[in-house]
Amino acid sequence: MIQPMRLRLGALFFTLLAAPQFALASGMNLEGLGTRSVSMGGAYIGAVDDVTAVFWNPAGLAKMKGRGFSFGVYSMTPKIWDDDGASNPPLADFDPAVGDVFPAFLPNEPSQFKDEEEFWPLSATMPSLLAYKNFGRFTVAGGAFAVAGAYSDYNDVIINPNDNAEITADIFSLMALVDFNLSVGFQATEKLDIGVGVDILYSNMQSRVSKKYVQPGGDGYTFKSKPSMDGAGVQGNIGFQYDITDRVTMGAVYRTGASFDLKGDVYAGLSGTLSPLGDVEERSKTTSRFNYASSYGVGFAIQTTERLLVTLDYQVTEWGNFNWPSATQEFETEGVLLQDINNDPDWSAADTYRMGFEYDYKPGLKLRGGYSREQAGMPPEFETVTTMTIGDIQYVSFGVGLERKVWTIDLFAGTMWGNNGAGVKHVCLEGGFTLSRQF
Repeated sequence: MIQPMRLRLGALFFTLLAAPQFALASGMNLEGLGTRSVSMGGAYIGAVDDVTAVFWNPAGLAKMKGRGFSFGVYSMTPKIWDDDGASNPPLADFDPAVGDVFPAFLPNEPSQFKDEEEFWPLSATMPSLLAYKNFGRFTVAGGAFAVAGAYSDYNDVIINPNDNAEITADIFSLMALVDFNLSVGFQATEKLDIGVGVDILYSNMQSRVSKKYVQPGGDGYTFKSKPSMDGAGVQGNIGFQYDITDRVTMGAVYRTGASFDLKGDVYAGLSGTLSPLGDVEERSKTTSRFNYASSYGVGFAIQTTERLLVTLDYQVTEWGNFNWPSATQEFETEGVLLQDINNDPDWSAADTYRMGFEYDYKPGLKLRGGYSREQAGMPPEFETVTTMTIGDIQYVSFGVGLERKVWTIDLFAGTMWGNNGAGVKHVCLEGGFTLSRQF
């Protein structure tokens, strides 16, 4: 009995360690970088002509003049619903591939927790700081911005009707993925701009997981784990923009993705009078492989009138090449709870469709709006109330741009919603600003 139990407990540990990635996987880039672009639905590959080109399409840097900087903040607050709540199946049936989160160590435990909704205020709040300088036909830009970052916080308490035991489950996870970028845009011809960029991606992931089972007489068990990992990798970007006519620009971009190791420390423990393994405490160094997905896209910017710009984008993210950090995990010291694992997450490529507009309402004031739909790259059975759903996602956003001399402030507000078709859905409120200055 001990060997199967070891494998199940190992699978549990890796599932919980993966929680921060689930919260961000669909976008992993969320809606993108920059308030102007996000308020236009992220349809920006062919339209970008500001410093956020380091993310969207480095060719857009070639259109910039002078020098300047920008500082921005994006924030998102989600509410998540799950018809089933968090699962608590018997250890023999525990399977993270179908969304199981907590295992029942005792045969008479309820199969589900009761908390079917979560609300995480300001779950993803991410800053950016960018700067650029033009050198004639060249523009050099760079800076730092969060590609992804969020916390997830789930807790619930239920009573086992079979023995009146109180069962408490808790997960708190933090994840950050920060991009340090250097890019160059070049005006190759009067109509063609080309750009390249290099991203150093730094990731930090931490989780705190616990489950307690306490009978009225005090007997019970406690399970805990505390993983912490970080690491860095390199990604390349290349793009172009071509002026088809005076009013129509086409752009295309390709991101190589990145592959790197995350290293850190792990603690895991199981104890109590009802623990099937007795008291166990394990600590180890750990290494996990993180494959950040490649992507490519094409976009059009159409100046329909002197005041109205319309944009359209199509992007493919190769989530089939993605590997969440806990799918391949190695421990320096294996034990009963800490077991090496090598799983295929079974993700697939996802298509994203975006459209947006920008209207020059009057000098110094621009109005913007946009819509985006992204297909799911993640199997729906992985999604639960403990994480932000990433089924087919749609979002609508609106924004304004205010210009005064050398200063510009862009503001946006929007909502994002998704449904995995299997009882898990979410709605998010979003907002942000970017402050820019030209010299």
